[in-house]
Amino acid sequence: MTDLLNASLILKTSDITQQSTYLYGNTFSSQVGSMNAKGSSITWNNINLRTVLGTIYDKYDVFNLCLNTISTAQANTIDVNPDSRNITIKMSGLPWINQTYNTKSNSNGTSTSIATFNFTALSSTTQYYYSNNIATFGKNSDTCNITIDYFRILDDVIPNSNINLTQITNLTGTGLINSNVLALSASNANVVLGSGITGAGIPANTYISYVSGTTIILSNILTIALNNTAITITPIATYPNTIFILDIFGIPKDEGNINGTRL
Repeated sequence: MTDLLNASLILKTSDITQQSTYLYGNTFSSQVGSMNAKGSSITWNNINLRTVLGTIYDKYDVFNLCLNTISTAQANTIDVNPDSRNITIKMSGLPWINQTYNTKSNSNGTSTSIATFNFTALSSTTQYYYSNNIATFGKNSDTCNITIDYFRILDDVIPNSNINLTQITNLTGTGLINSNVLALSASNANVVLGSGITGAGIPANTYISYVSGTTIILSNILTIALNNTAITITPIATYPNTIFILDIFGIPKDEGNINGTRL
């Protein structure tokens, strides 16, 4: 039985991807967190559990972390292999209690599976778990780093191949100097968030940060005006920005062990 008083923990991959030095398709690390090139392994640094849990931090020693919702932005192509979209989500960084047994190794590990999820290519996806997916953890530090990994259900491997799809070279772009808005000559379903883009007036390491029909927004501003200028777009197969909404409930101590540190 859990107490009615609870806390919420929200983990957003955009906390990492929206940093100014982040570049899609490249590994990234900062004080906020880190991510591999494909976006299939994400770590949020220095999460203060005492702040997250508030008044229930000192009241309880053991907690249930319950998955509420997973929601994605419009997905990129992710991977040409559909098995890379059907994944198990594993979380590590908290001191799990009775949650980490691996039947292959016959031993406990450091991560626990909190859900299965299917990314839908070129579409946003939301799945509600209604806090029914539960993992139990204790306390060993006020702060922690939390990592979420996507493991393919097919082979229990984290997909991390940096797949660049076929370059798009049959489009032109029109835009004003010192602007990051570019109008394409035609729409193309393969022009997705995170795609690299090159051409006259487009700074190096520029990617597409927004797509709506024939209008795209660049991560950098144009250094010259473009008028139906030839461009090259390199779609990249990365996972989309995703938000994880989790509820945390304190587990009351047994009445016969009210001063104990465990149930």
